[in-house]
Amino acid sequence: EGSIDDNISQQFKRLDLTIPPRITLVAESEEAIELAKSGKYDLIVGMMRVGKKTSFDLLKSIKHNSPELPLLLLLNKLSYINYVSYYSGPTSFFDEIFIWNGDPQLFIAMIKIIEDMKNVEHDIKIGNISVTLLVETSQDYFSRFLTLCYTQVIKLAREMVYSERNDMDKIIRMRMRPKFVVAHGYENAIELYRKFKDNINCVMTNVNYFSDEGEDFQGGYKLAKKIRESDPFLPILLQSADVNNSVLATQVNADFVHKSSDNFLHEFRKFV
Repeated sequence: EGSIDDNISQQFKRLDLTIPPRITLVAESEEAIELAKSGKYDLIVGMMRVGKKTSFDLLKSIKHNSPELPLLLLLNKLSYINYVSYYSGPTSFFDEIFIWNGDPQLFIAMIKIIEDMKNVEHDIKIGNISVTLLVETSQDYFSRFLTLCYTQVIKLAREMVYSERNDMDKIIRMRMRPKFVVAHGYENAIELYRKFKDNINCVMTNVNYFSDEGEDFQGGYKLAKKIRESDPFLPILLQSADVNNSVLATQVNADFVHKSSDNFLHEFRKFV
């Protein structure tokens, strides 16, 4: 518990983020359920097994008692994804699923995406902030790419606030950074695009979509093509492990990055 607390605090400090969260580590499912009922927690992160319960059973119980409490599943093995995928039904209790990749900055991404999804509508109403739509169907890549997105956007926001004279103005400017909303399929992506259309500053999506219905090798291209019907100039980034999909990006006037390219980070930063 102390190690996780210290690690997250160090990451917050390194990125000039204020008020890092306090962490409570629980080893037994019964204790987790009771603590969740207390109303003192803003987020629950479950591992694959807690005490005698699987995370499916545990988070289902917590969601039943606290339906508004965000629940994340953190897997420490990529192979667990197959188990999660074949486990029918209870995955609806997870707000997001992450794969531990050895990068402690993943905790920042996990915390920030829940904050963004929870606050985005309020922040648009109060401050008319911009919104970035991120679509990724690979859970492993999603964990790594979301981490990259937050570290880069927060660094850019930090560079912009250096000109502010007092700490309060810096905090306000940091909180005015673009918010992320995420989707893991075409229908959800279209729904989010339409909902936040007036505030979306860019869309980043993979090309190959996976769903319960199967694989759509041009899902991201179809999404970009649909968006282009209403917005011909919105910045769109298509990502793929297949460099040949750059042709699809050209067809919809989108930028393209090859996921396995040595220049990936450079190309991503240039787009951002």
